[in-house]
Amino acid sequence: MTFEIKVTLKDIIITVICVVWSTLWISSEIDSHQEMQQQQFDELKDELQNIIQHEANKISACQ
Repeated sequence: MTFEIKVTLKDIIITVICVVWSTLWISSEIDSHQEMQQQQFDELKDELQNIIQHEANKISACQ
C-alpha cells in the first residue's frame, strides 16, 4: 500500500506565511506582557519609595 504526498509551492508558501505570522504575533504578545509587567513594577517601586519617604519624614519629625 503506497500513497503519494503532493506538496505544491503554494502549500509551502502558505505554510511559511502562517509560521512567520504566528511567530510575529507571539513575539508581540510577549513584548506587550513584558511592558505591562514593567509598568506594574514601576508603579510598585514608586509606591514603595513614597511610603519610605513618608516614614522617613515622620521619623525626622519625631527627632
